[in-house]
Amino acid sequence: MSKRAKKAKKDKEENRKKQESKNRWHDNLKPETKNSILAVFSFALGLILTLSAFGRAGVIGRGVFKALELFFGAGFFLLPVVFFLIIIISVFFPFFRIINDILSNIV
Repeated sequence: MSKRAKKAKKDKEENRKKQESKNRWHDNLKPETKNSILAVFSFALGLILTLSAFGRAGVIGRGVFKALELFFGAGFFLLPVVFFLIIIISVFFPFFRIINDILSNIV
């Protein structure tokens, strides 16, 4: 191996180690903060889906409604319910550790 190839290999290995040592942006957040973020996004999605089901979410809402109704059919109306249940679980029942951990890792 030439000196360049050895140096390139060493640099590549150092860069890999640096990448492994870097934390993701949300690794240092408390679980309560992650739950709150999840609750806010779930509320926003649930509200948009509910408004789009009644034709009150504008142009984007109509598009979302048509696409999701095509995909889910009549089950589309369960999506807002699911998002509101996520809010209830993540905010009001944080002692459900398994469900809470799964939902927190999504965020």
